[in-house]
Amino acid sequence: MPGVSLTREQERLLYLISLYSKPAQSLSEEEVWIKDLALKALIYQGITDKVFDYDYAPSVFMFDGVKRMVNVCQEGEDDINDLREMNLVSRLKLSTSKYNIINAYRINIEGLEVLKKAKKENLKAVDKLVKCSSCGNRGEVLIQDETVEFLCKNCGEKKNIPLLEVEDVPYVCKGYLLRNLL
Repeated sequence: MPGVSLTREQERLLYLISLYSKPAQSLSEEEVWIKDLALKALIYQGITDKVFDYDYAPSVFMFDGVKRMVNVCQEGEDDINDLREMNLVSRLKLSTSKYNIINAYRINIEGLEVLKKAKKENLKAVDKLVKCSSCGNRGEVLIQDETVEFLCKNCGEKKNIPLLEVEDVPYVCKGYLLRNLL
């Protein structure tokens, strides 16, 4: 797509989505989508591994039918929406077995074209994030009970992703009243 200009984070995020999704390019091919929570986990891990220059904060999220606090990156969410507006990524709404609505994402053919011109350093950074440290194969996000893990199906190595472990952040608050309210 001519004229598409992505930030470093958007390019990395688009590549990350492309590794876990696939558009059907013929009637016989199946589409592959990445679920929202798995993508949130990969973005969070990417932040802690310094792949993404984003911040994260606790936010309420439906996790297995229960409201939980989850470390969410609003900048990443905004970049996903920007990629959708550029028609590089599609979103699909799904219903869970407990009748909750979740999102899933997939790269579009246009997104694959844009990635052909991606900077190698961005691709390498994301590859380092998703590859198993033991065997080098791409891992997958495994969400079970109350844990989120990065699992290599080839060698069985697991790594905890503390997506549900919300940190206590100390802060100081100072009251402020406008003069016209006194």
